[in-house]
Amino acid sequence: MNEKKTRVPGTEPLPDGTYYVGDLIGLRALDETGAFVGTVTGVLMTKQQCLEIAAGMTPDDLAELERKRVEAQAEADEKIREFERKIRENPGSVPNPEKALRAKKKKWNAAVPKPKTFLVPFVSAYVREVEPENGTLRLTDVNGLMDI
Repeated sequence: MNEKKTRVPGTEPLPDGTYYVGDLIGLRALDETGAFVGTVTGVLMTKQQCLEIAAGMTPDDLAELERKRVEAQAEADEKIREFERKIRENPGSVPNPEKALRAKKKKWNAAVPKPKTFLVPFVSAYVREVEPENGTLRLTDVNGLMDI
């Protein structure tokens, strides 16, 4: 497989097939037919670099979701602080307060919206074309990679 590579911005020119991470974030991912699949939201910098793609979400959708996420997280944080205050002010009012607090945090944080994402190995077998100048990249769906 031909590996595609990412680079941290520097002064040297980029070789073909190498991209700055910032140039990949926000690209619209298209399938083999040109249909919109999602938006690149991240690059996992591991031995096998992968693109994180928010399924079916445009950059505008992601911005709106982030606004809602921030509001929901603030609300969850306030509920957690209130529950912690209740435990401090009334010791013994909640059996096993640590366990109860963990359960409440899990419940309230689960209400914070997150996009559905999938990972695509950043290799030519999956990423056919990268066109930062057009704001797109084309993916090949191998073995249901884009099914979420």
